[in-house]
Amino acid sequence: MIGTLEFSLKLKSRPVVLTEVDGTKSNCTLCEFDGEGRDAWFDFVQSRMNVSGTTGKSEDVKVEIKEGRDMKGFQAKLLSLCLRNPDGNLFTEDVIQKFPSTVLTGLFGAAQKINGLTLEEQEEAKNE
Repeated sequence: MIGTLEFSLKLKSRPVVLTEVDGTKSNCTLCEFDGEGRDAWFDFVQSRMNVSGTTGKSEDVKVEIKEGRDMKGFQAKLLSLCLRNPDGNLFTEDVIQKFPSTVLTGLFGAAQKINGLTLEEQEEAKNE
């Protein structure tokens, strides 16, 4: 007999503190996607990338940027779907694009992880 699957419908979240140039701190939240956010992210990625691979194994997948496309705004798009300001509203891509690159990189990695978009997270989910 196959075991019972049990899931929580509460979205995962992680506190984020952003410090302005003047030292003012903002308590923000990095949140897991809901279904609509996840679909929006996948549609965005699909619009920019060609993905190929027939074996179903992640190591056999080939990803290329579509001709005429670039990576501009890639990190900001992901964060605009899951980074909430102190009022609970999502940050816009325009605002996120003004963050320092080290902040974007750190938040992007954390957003990938909380949303199960890293290979490590995907492998872990398969093993559960």
